Amino acid sequence: MTSVLPKGFTMMPVTRYLTGFVICAPLLVSLLGIKHLLVLSYDPFISSWHQYWRFAVFQTAFQNESEVVVAITLLHFALKHLERLYGSFRLASLLIWSSLYNVVLVSILSFLVYRVLGVNLFVSAGPYGIFFTLLYLYWQSTPSIYRFELVFSGVPGSPNPAKLVITDGIFVKILMVQLFVSDGVLNSGIPSAIGVAVGALIHSHILPGKSVDFPLVIPFLRRYAARKPQPTRPTVSDVQDESDDERDATAFRDDEQDTPIRPLGTQLLDTFRT
Repeated sequence: MTSVLPKGFTMMPVTRYLTGFVICAPLLVSLLGIKHLLVLSYDPFISSWHQYWRFAVFQTAFQNESEVVVAITLLHFALKHLERLYGSFRLASLLIWSSLYNVVLVSILSFLVYRVLGVNLFVSAGPYGIFFTLLYLYWQSTPSIYRFELVFSGVPGSPNPAKLVITDGIFVKILMVQLFVSDGVLNSGIPSAIGVAVGALIHSHILPGKSVDFPLVIPFLRRYAARKPQPTRPTVSDVQDESDDERDATAFRDDEQDTPIRPLGTQLLDTFRT
């Protein structure tokens, strides 16, 4: 966490749109009554019914309100730092790359576990893998700002009492654990653990994403930036007017310093004098 981030989502369009999507997607899915379409398990959806499209849509929306609240809190206090660090282009590319990697790894893991071990994995719906990929990159790029100690009562007369040193990152870690186990250790833990692995591979430059932009992201964000009003450069006359105003303000301050301060009674008498 960092204390110098701007308030809200100023100059952070990707984080702003991601926040709106995380909030609106579960509401839309709930209103349309299609929550069951986001459920993912290899048996029977893949093995018997061949609904491979479920791998592409299971990351669309969280299923519970508590997961949405935790995700939005993480976006506001931690993940929007990545957009300031990487920029909007790179963060948008990371979102797309991480979603693709998580889909591929979840599908491979589900297939291997079912075919080799005979275990049917149930994967929770929601962008768990994407969030934990970004959170891993956040931890690798964000140092601690402050730390504090919790001193416990040790042996009487002991010069070194037991103490626990905690950094400001403990609050983000608590939210991460809450999101990790929100739908069960296995159900939500599997895509979350895969997201951490994807984040480690991207951070190590084994997988592209951190240094390679997604091809379709740059034209879209450039069109978005082109629609934003650009600041105009000051002309020579504007600079001259500003210099004249500064000169007048300086002269006025000098006059004020030269004029002695009159008492209140003198000011009242001067008002009625002719």
